[in-house]
Amino acid sequence: MTEAAPRIAVPQVEARAWTEPAILAGGGMIADAAQAEAAIWTQSRRDFGEDPRGLRHFLEANPGIKWIQFPSAGIEAYTQANLLDTDHIWTCAKGVYSKPVAEMALALALAGLRNLKTFSTARTWLGESGSFLHGAPVTVFGAGGIGQAIVDLLRPFECQVTIVCRDPARLQTTDRVLPFGSRVEALKGARV
Repeated sequence: MTEAAPRIAVPQVEARAWTEPAILAGGGMIADAAQAEAAIWTQSRRDFGEDPRGLRHFLEANPGIKWIQFPSAGIEAYTQANLLDTDHIWTCAKGVYSKPVAEMALALALAGLRNLKTFSTARTWLGESGSFLHGAPVTVFGAGGIGQAIVDLLRPFECQVTIVCRDPARLQTTDRVLPFGSRVEALKGARV
């Protein structure tokens, strides 16, 4: 006997185009909310402003849904609105965006340090300009997935990394770690 494919609702119709391939690849099937056991909730803060209660109404109207997946890493708006409960399984995309965002941060840092905009539009040689990332003092705010991925990408550059985070004691690192209250000190001398 084979187990039935999980029935997953995607209430925001415009999100089905990008969620359906992942649902099918994961062995699930798209279902109407009334028959679903799970939902991918893609309504963002931009959509609901400061009022995420649409999720509450959706769950009340569809009591068979027991698992909610957020495609974003941040769920603060739902937490602040007291929407998370123990009757449902709540998952989010924490960690999914760490490496791509860290790569973008590194690319932007290198572009800024090396004056890429100026050089990319110049018609003649401008001479020496910019500064190097190699060995530079760098301050990273946050020690979550993105922050850790940035620190990992900086290792080959032998940067002097300072990490600013809420709970410095939890980090096992050779880098300089400061509490958020020391953020101004952490910025002194930082090239990035």
